Amino acid sequence: MKKNNKKAEILFFIEHKDRELYSACAIANELKQNYNVSVKIVSMIFHLFILMIKERPKLIVLPYVKSEKNEVVQIFKALFGSRLLFVNLNYEQIINHHLKQFKKPKDEFAKKELIQFCWGSDFKQYYLNLNVKDSNIYVTGKPDNTILKKMKQNQQPDLKEKLSKQYEGLDLNKNWLFFPMADTFIFSPNNVKKNIKSGKWKRDILIGYRDYLFNSVNTIIDWLCKIENTEYSQNNVFIVRPHPAVAIEEYYKLFNEKLGHVPDFVFLSRYMTVKEWLLVCDKCYSNYSTVLLDALFINIPAYLIKVNSMPQFAEMDWFNNISNINNYEEFTSSILYSNEFVNSKLIDRYIDTEKDAIVETAMVLNKLISKKNYPKSTFSNKVICALKCYPIYLKSLIRIIFIKINFNIFLKNVKYDYFNKKEVTAILEQLPHD
Repeated sequence: MKKNNKKAEILFFIEHKDRELYSACAIANELKQNYNVSVKIVSMIFHLFILMIKERPKLIVLPYVKSEKNEVVQIFKALFGSRLLFVNLNYEQIINHHLKQFKKPKDEFAKKELIQFCWGSDFKQYYLNLNVKDSNIYVTGKPDNTILKKMKQNQQPDLKEKLSKQYEGLDLNKNWLFFPMADTFIFSPNNVKKNIKSGKWKRDILIGYRDYLFNSVNTIIDWLCKIENTEYSQNNVFIVRPHPAVAIEEYYKLFNEKLGHVPDFVFLSRYMTVKEWLLVCDKCYSNYSTVLLDALFINIPAYLIKVNSMPQFAEMDWFNNISNINNYEEFTSSILYSNEFVNSKLIDRYIDTEKDAIVETAMVLNKLISKKNYPKSTFSNKVICALKCYPIYLKSLIRIIFIKINFNIFLKNVKYDYFNKKEVTAILEQLPHD
């Protein structure tokens, strides 16, 4: 992509690099190629201080926002008032009852001003039931699914062979069983405290959820230890990938505590994204993740490992419409035999799979800014922002300084979500463009 000195019309904020960066680049590429719209892709955690000084976009895209108290919204509203638009991508839309309560729009800004993007009619109805302004809701499809589908269609036939040569432990002649783990609250007491303090979770509910995840992760590790030197491990590689916020070392500790070593048929991975692993795996297992639905979307057999008693609040509608594994015998059986693929109506309920979500999202974003001018900030706005928002931008400044000097005082793996312009450019150059 050619260098573009045009002022950014859209700021596209990223929270988790693995989850969001590729789709943001794909949408930005579509906007540039078909609408000549300039997009800057930036980090919510690290880039705020620089952005508030340099940028005055027409529109801001956020991965998730439920009120005017959002830090990005606070800063840019203090600078520009209502002269720019905010879009909520709603990165998590297939969620349990408790999170639906937490994610409800909390103020008039979220209900009447904020633009809401939904993957399908199910989440749109959720917003309509909460009195969100109908004209502010757009059904775009799910960008990640569109990307996954295109990646699958354009997949190089020798990709698996390349990976097996690149990473020791990935045997090309064996089945690759992928385990994206739901484990964020297990290994970080600080994360648990933070979520309780923020009001995202009630204490008793989060502790119950954490305990369930702890038991399910430990059960999976126990089963993997148990199949060592059996027929179930002979022709398979078990690829265990923690959540991006969890250090891979935690899993080395678990295996060492239980078995004294990591079995040679287990591949512990922080390499590649979930989407990339789905392209090359033969089956997908998880203790909670909606990645299972992504697997089914591209016809990969998927299994929900549902051990012990799942808390009622954590249950989701789709759990009963996917293959469940409740014990060791069912687990070993699933290794040898594949399940039937789920009815596509399950996925269609949550996601409009007919839409090309990259094209649709770019089209709507272009429509939203088509009659907008670059906003201007008055001197008084800047003073108000400096006084009102200084804790927010100071945090951002401190983070970026520590990143530059390689001094990591953050929570485990917060640094993992840092990215710079070179990484964005590298992804953009891989995408089709004129």
